[in-house]
Amino acid sequence: MSTLIKNASLIDGGGKREKYSADIVIEGDKIALIDEGGKQKPTSENFELIIDGSGLYATPGFIDTHAHSDVMVFDDPCLLPKSLQGITCEFIGQDGTAVAPLPEEHIESWRKYLSGIDGDSDKLDWHFGTLENYREALRQAKPAVNLCVMAPHGNLRLCAMGYDPNTPTSKQMGYMKKLLHKDMLNGSFGLTTGLDYIPAIYANTEELTELCTVLPKFDGVFSIHLRSEANEIIEAIEEVMKICRKSGCSGHISHFKVAGKQNFHKFDRMMELLDAAKSEGLNISFDQYPYPFGSTTLTVVLPPWAVEGGADKMLARLESDELRARMKNDMQHGLPGWTGFCRSTGTDNMLISSVESPENCDVVGRSLDEIAELRQSDPYTVAMDLIYSERGYVSIITRFGSEEHVKRLMQRPEMNLCTDGLFSAHPHPRTYGSFPRFLGKYVREEGLLSWESAVYKMSGKAAEVFRLPQRGFLREGYFADIVLLDPETVNDCATLEEPQQYPRGIEYVFVNGEMTVEKGVHTGVRPGRVLAR
Repeated sequence: MSTLIKNASLIDGGGKREKYSADIVIEGDKIALIDEGGKQKPTSENFELIIDGSGLYATPGFIDTHAHSDVMVFDDPCLLPKSLQGITCEFIGQDGTAVAPLPEEHIESWRKYLSGIDGDSDKLDWHFGTLENYREALRQAKPAVNLCVMAPHGNLRLCAMGYDPNTPTSKQMGYMKKLLHKDMLNGSFGLTTGLDYIPAIYANTEELTELCTVLPKFDGVFSIHLRSEANEIIEAIEEVMKICRKSGCSGHISHFKVAGKQNFHKFDRMMELLDAAKSEGLNISFDQYPYPFGSTTLTVVLPPWAVEGGADKMLARLESDELRARMKNDMQHGLPGWTGFCRSTGTDNMLISSVESPENCDVVGRSLDEIAELRQSDPYTVAMDLIYSERGYVSIITRFGSEEHVKRLMQRPEMNLCTDGLFSAHPHPRTYGSFPRFLGKYVREEGLLSWESAVYKMSGKAAEVFRLPQRGFLREGYFADIVLLDPETVNDCATLEEPQQYPRGIEYVFVNGEMTVEKGVHTGVRPGRVLAR
């Protein structure tokens, strides 16, 4: 396939050069020519497809460094909420919780637990065993976007020691390192962990550091959902610095933020730590979604001991009045080293975004406090009741932050954009709108960043952080992942009230040289690949 994109204003993804007029020639899956100023004037009769880019910006395809399409890709290989944003590449296996590797004996309990994060699908065969088998299943699914798989710490721990909350023995540690080494050899881009989720929540700093010693020889990245994004956030950032310092790996903080008004005063210290890391020579970056509210599974409100052993044991504990009383106390008052979402975010700021059963449909879109009033109960009991009745299949939206902080983080040199998009009946609007919102609201409307800087944070920066070869930039010889957008109209349409709305202004998208979006509509073409480091 040969394609000519003519008369577009090109933003190359590097962040430094101002946009310029150029024609782009695509041959097969690569950019064959960028003709600036009409010096080489490709003739129209030589192309199977010609697109007039007048009035449009041509940019590299957008890269989502924190995605949760691990399961959804089997139900919707076109990944419409992502493709129509201009996303051409996603990093999955996030937060240390993923589909594989997964021992047979833990499939059912893990599937229940994971459903609140990555969803569930009857089309998915959960008996992959290894990460490489999962990669092959992704290839067979023929996705519309490129997928980069990360090795998930929680799954490695399950393979080595199940739900055991103790420190791994030297044998167990050796087995986790062996699995990680194999996954890196097979193309993983790094290691992820989620220190709010079981079983990764049980890992201490020494365990994480030892695992991360595997990464430098592969130039892999350690992507970390912090141990705390609230009361202990300073200590959590210092932990990342310690791990990177001792292991020699690069660190990437997932969905960076500070939660809870009581912690807003810590923001300046967070910025000082980023500066200190750079001065020390540590390679630490972060991604961010452009909203002051987030999304996760409701089970995170329970204290760590309550979810120990997996979903089935968690549900069994919720049948005990005595244990419920203990859970409620811990949710209200916290534990040493565990603040808890109820305290950091507030039960009035937790909105139910999805449930499975019809009898609970009335709670979707309501906060725990509102549901408590509706049901003449208290928010902690409501949370436990919902988790139990829904068998753990409950997602929430959390209003945690400050718009000022969102803006300040965007301007940091360490930042690149992500969606952290969860798929549910009533998802966070970031799932449908993060990338267009970044351009429409913060670039065009507020002038917070230049177009060139913003596009860099959506493409080239991500490619640099994760060592993604030949993508992220518009350069001759690079893969033809390209977006054509209308700078006058691009924006998100998804809202908290109506989140399942596609954006506007993303006119054309190419993945590996093939057009997946034409005039804002998906073509049904699925040329994505499972990429390797």
